[in-house]
Amino acid sequence: MLAQGYEVDRTCVCGELNWLECVLVVCSQAYAQTQRRHLEERLDKAQAARFSLTPPVGCGKHQITEEAALQSAAEAVLTKRRVAGLLTKPRHPSLTNPSSEIGACLLI
Repeated sequence: MLAQGYEVDRTCVCGELNWLECVLVVCSQAYAQTQRRHLEERLDKAQAARFSLTPPVGCGKHQITEEAALQSAAEAVLTKRRVAGLLTKPRHPSLTNPSSEIGACLLI
């Protein structure tokens, strides 16, 4: 299959004239596959950037300690990567203590 598509009927009005128009919407499979791959890449990069906002404590590691600043930084990452609204609250793989999950839970 080279493409997928569907048909939509819409009513057009011009002054006193009305008519029904048939619109065919077609999407190339190759184009859809490319778009899907790019979206997955953006999601992976956004997820990695969100986790980097709360790195493990260590020398030279910057910790964001204020909830508002962390929320703002997380939203900026999602907006920059064009994936706002597509990721849910993550669970950082290195977090094992529930009381230390505040940083990961704030990344909406």
